[in-house]
Amino acid sequence: MENSMGQIADAFRHAFRDFVTDGVPASGKNNPAKSEIRPIGQMIEQAIGDGTGNVDAKVEAEREAREQAVSDLEAADAALSARIDAVQGAQRKEPVTFATTGNITLSGSQTIDGVGTGNGQRGLVMNQTNAAQNGIYVTNSSGAWTRATDADTEAELLGAMVYVTGGAVNGGLAFGLATKEPIVVGTTDLLFVQTSGDPEGLAGAVSDLEDAVTASTDEIETARRGTQTLASGIEVAIPGRALRRLKEAVSDPLTQYVGIVAIGDSITWGSGASNPGTSTPRDGTLADPRANYDSPNFVNLLKRYLQETYRSGPGSSESIGNWPASPSGQSDALYQKISAVYPRYGKFTVSNLGATAPISNQQDSRSPTYMVLGLPHNIPGQDYGHQIAFPFTGSMFTLSVRITQADLSMFFDVLVNDVVVQTVNAQEGNNGLVVDAGNFDQQIPITLPAMVHDGVVKIRTKRNGLSGNRYLNVTALRIPRRLSVRNQGINGATTVSYLANNMAGNPNGHGVAVPASDRFVFIQLGVNDRGRGVRPNGVNQFYENLNALLDNAALDSKEVILMISNPVENEDPATYSFTQQEVRNVIYQVGRERDVDVIDNYAIFRGMDFEEYTTDGLHPNDLGHSMIAENVIRAIEGA
Repeated sequence: MENSMGQIADAFRHAFRDFVTDGVPASGKNNPAKSEIRPIGQMIEQAIGDGTGNVDAKVEAEREAREQAVSDLEAADAALSARIDAVQGAQRKEPVTFATTGNITLSGSQTIDGVGTGNGQRGLVMNQTNAAQNGIYVTNSSGAWTRATDADTEAELLGAMVYVTGGAVNGGLAFGLATKEPIVVGTTDLLFVQTSGDPEGLAGAVSDLEDAVTASTDEIETARRGTQTLASGIEVAIPGRALRRLKEAVSDPLTQYVGIVAIGDSITWGSGASNPGTSTPRDGTLADPRANYDSPNFVNLLKRYLQETYRSGPGSSESIGNWPASPSGQSDALYQKISAVYPRYGKFTVSNLGATAPISNQQDSRSPTYMVLGLPHNIPGQDYGHQIAFPFTGSMFTLSVRITQADLSMFFDVLVNDVVVQTVNAQEGNNGLVVDAGNFDQQIPITLPAMVHDGVVKIRTKRNGLSGNRYLNVTALRIPRRLSVRNQGINGATTVSYLANNMAGNPNGHGVAVPASDRFVFIQLGVNDRGRGVRPNGVNQFYENLNALLDNAALDSKEVILMISNPVENEDPATYSFTQQEVRNVIYQVGRERDVDVIDNYAIFRGMDFEEYTTDGLHPNDLGHSMIAENVIRAIEGA
């Protein structure tokens, strides 16, 4: 500033030198002359203008820097996306049992790369003197080999990639076709090159690229939010991945189960809100009473919002319960909505594993999805026919089928992450199925042996020794989409007491606050950690205790969101060894160090009197709880 505050103060003292003595108006003195006052006003106007200009310039510079960061990150993300598109655009072929290392005769039984070829094996031929002969073949022990039916046209060969399961030289490697279009099979030279050397083959390359794209996307999202901080009003201190993943999980029709747990003290429990119910007797464990579900505390308000927004409408239901060890109240809410999806498009991939009959895709208004996916299998010697693959989180789903004629249906395997977990008999007379051409919704419930998180489920049609032509006609995949929200707030809890009494390794026998099935954990602690009774005293110890809580095994592989409690009125140093603002500082610090989301429920009460939003200078009243709930909701929706 051209005029400093010191200069302005000196001018004031000079102008009022005869009017004020020691801060008290002097009687009988004249007001200062206008000629002395006017320059002071001009100096103040100029100082304000200079200050505003400096602030505006800083804000503009910060905005431009963030926009440049977003632009740079988006460019890097585009490059990564181009790479992954190229890899994912490849046609992954069914694995081959061998790959050639030199020119061979394309007929009869022989030994290639240490692998003896029999009849009907898939093999990769890639070293022929006449390169037009290269390709994927099916062996014939007594005659000429034939090109595999999934690799005998230009469309099937372009971008083809295949994994080799056996062989001294090529076993465990993946190869891709480098030849560009146009391709005339049998005329165009086909060049195969190694694409991977790890046992996962192409999947490993795709996984690495996907991780890179995810990380890049997260950086872009964080940078974007930084440019919106002043305008958004959402008090999210550190926007990380957990809130975004929670938003994705509650929205995704293929996420069957979403589990949310709120950990905290009396504010999370619901103290201060109306009609909370009894809170005694209590001993600081999960056996303590819980607040009534009807009480408008912020966790209950969040529950109702999530239900109304994501689990309402036809096919929805609500179940309210309590933690088994708790004598009263309702800690748990389970909301369900059954969604019927057609398993062909979007995130579903349907592929041919050996059956030559084409997949049919028919419209029919009698189907729950108005479509019928026909998976015929007409090769008795080939066990598997077709496969439906999709990403999945959960433990159950239902397959709806149609059986039109006796002895036409077959079996199917259910795989989780490429491991068979169940074989299902989908023939009439099994699993309640009957021959009924008019019933497009015969349901086969599937319960997986364990909860799956971000896995891949596959349904493979299977002959299982059956003869003749077989079919599996699928009309829908039904997902009972369940959303669980648990309030595990414990009155009087500190990070120390919560860790000792309610987390993994506690001796109380009342369970662990975060069940293995639940993934998203909101933690709001720290108010009681300020007390002199927590030893040793001090903010550094709170930092230590919060990190110890976060390191507990119950939070392994969980998506954690830290929250900062509202301001409190009593900050008496004789009672509290540090302030609520210092609690806030530690949570910010831990969030940054751990790359954990932080929702700031402290800042939203800035400028308000304690009696406006609390009942006692500490516990939020109904208004305070509603403001916290709204802040959490906005954080989720803004992720």
